[in-house]
Amino acid sequence: MVGWFYKYETVYAERTYETLAERELGDMTPERLQVPEEKIQRYREKALLYREGMSLCALLEIVKKVPKLLPVLREYEGLLEAKLLGRGSQASREQLIEGAVANLSDMLADPLKWAHHRLAEFREDPDDETGVALFADHWLRQYKAVTGTLDQIRLKYGV
Repeated sequence: MVGWFYKYETVYAERTYETLAERELGDMTPERLQVPEEKIQRYREKALLYREGMSLCALLEIVKKVPKLLPVLREYEGLLEAKLLGRGSQASREQLIEGAVANLSDMLADPLKWAHHRLAEFREDPDDETGVALFADHWLRQYKAVTGTLDQIRLKYGV
């Protein structure tokens, strides 16, 4: 009888993904950044990877405060790994975590350099500065919002 109930870790991980990674947040569109039409799909794929990585890093940060959420983090890692495999990635769970942490560290260390590097593949002119500061600001705000949302959920449910 109990077998059909989802574990809370699974539900928490799935809802975190649906809320913080799956959906585009904010108004940073490829059109606003003047991404050429033929590169828009790739831009959207990369943006999804950024959201997935940032949500993973935010959950890592929350788990440092509340170690009893470690099972949720492990479930989320598995969910992301499965999503990536479904999209053809061969990255292991460890590579996923290392990549997400490295990406976030680079962004926090030098947001403009990070943004310029991330936008380079979507530009006809790699030195074009159009939207670089907006892009950096957008992703910094995204990370802050994701971390804040997870912390609010944690507090709301007394975790």
